[in-house]
Amino acid sequence: MPKCDPDMKSTVLLLVTLLLLVTTASRPADGRRVGTDLLLAAVGLVGGPWAGPNRCIARDNDPATLKWGYGHMHLWDCNPNIEDQRTRWDYEPQTGYQIALGDRSDLANLCFDIPAGDIQPGRRVRLYKCNGTPAQSFQPSIIYEHLKDRYPYFVLMVNSNRRLCLAAAPGNNYNGRHLYLEACENWTGRHFWLFMGADGAYYRPSFPRMAVPESGKRPEFPQAGLGPMHLVRVSRGQGPQATPASVNAILARE
Repeated sequence: MPKCDPDMKSTVLLLVTLLLLVTTASRPADGRRVGTDLLLAAVGLVGGPWAGPNRCIARDNDPATLKWGYGHMHLWDCNPNIEDQRTRWDYEPQTGYQIALGDRSDLANLCFDIPAGDIQPGRRVRLYKCNGTPAQSFQPSIIYEHLKDRYPYFVLMVNSNRRLCLAAAPGNNYNGRHLYLEACENWTGRHFWLFMGADGAYYRPSFPRMAVPESGKRPEFPQAGLGPMHLVRVSRGQGPQATPASVNAILARE
C-alpha cells in the first residue's frame, strides 16, 4: 500500500481547514436560519403595502464590484421571482440578525454591511462577504400598527446602535434609491418595511418575547423584538381597522 506523502497530507489538512473557516464565517456562531426567500418591501414610501407600486431592496448587479466580493444595493420594483431581491435571515442571540441578499451560484454570500464598521448617520449600507461582524448585525423592531397608522410596519435597526435605522434615500419613489443609516427617532416612512414572500403576500415579524407598548403612544425610539422572529401573514384588513386594544391583545398572546 503506497505511503501518503507528508507534504500532500499537510496541504489537504490546510485546504479542509480553510474550507471550514469560509463556511462558518458565512453564518454567525450558533446562528439559526429564521427566514429565507424574503423580499424587504419599503412600504412606507407609498402609504402602505397595498398602495403600490412597492419597491424592494435589490442587489445592484454591477460586475465591476461583484467580482471583488462586494456590491451595492438599492430599491427596485418588487419581484418575488428574481433571486437578487431574496433575503436570508440568520439569528444569533448575542449579535442579532445577519441578512444575506441574493442567491447566485457564481457569487459569494453577500450580506447587508456598513463599510469599515463606520456606524453613524448618513453612512451608506452596501453588500459585502458575510462575516458575522457588528457591521453586519441588524435587529428588526416590533410592529407599530397600534399607533393608529394605516398599516403594520417594522423598522430595521443596527444591533450595536439601536438608535440608527436602515432608511431609503430621500426623494421620489423611484428605482435605484440607495440605502443608508438615519436616526430612528425621525419616524419617517423611509424607515418602514414589511416582508414579502415568494407568494407575493406580506408578512410581519413576531417574537417570542416583547414588551407590550403603551397604547396610542409612539416611543422615542423603536423597540426591538426579543428572541428569534417568526413570520405572521398580514391581511388587507389588519392595518386600517386595528385598534390599540386588539393589537395589544395580539402582542400579549404571542
